[in-house]
Amino acid sequence: MANRTRNKRVQVRLSDDEYAFFQYNVERTGLSQEAYLRTLILDKTPKTREASELDRDIVSQLYAIGNNLNQVARMAHSIKVINAERYDKAVTDFKAIMERFLNRS
Repeated sequence: MANRTRNKRVQVRLSDDEYAFFQYNVERTGLSQEAYLRTLILDKTPKTREASELDRDIVSQLYAIGNNLNQVARMAHSIKVINAERYDKAVTDFKAIMERFLNRS
């Protein structure tokens, strides 16, 4: 089973959010994208590596920014207005941290 030929190709399209989540999960396992997907297909749970200090810091920052975005959205819905500048700043911060996380070496 280990030396079989893999000659079938599968393509899948993902949204930016789905791809970011996929990349995050792949990096947590230390596997290649292909090995990660094969593991999922074979109904195995990929083992994750110990989260580094950077991972924990980034996840913490992402939660904080997500909370800020939720607060802004809640406020906008309750008073029927939105502070576009505050919202844009929160979204920019979120994107910057996601970019930092996804492009780390």
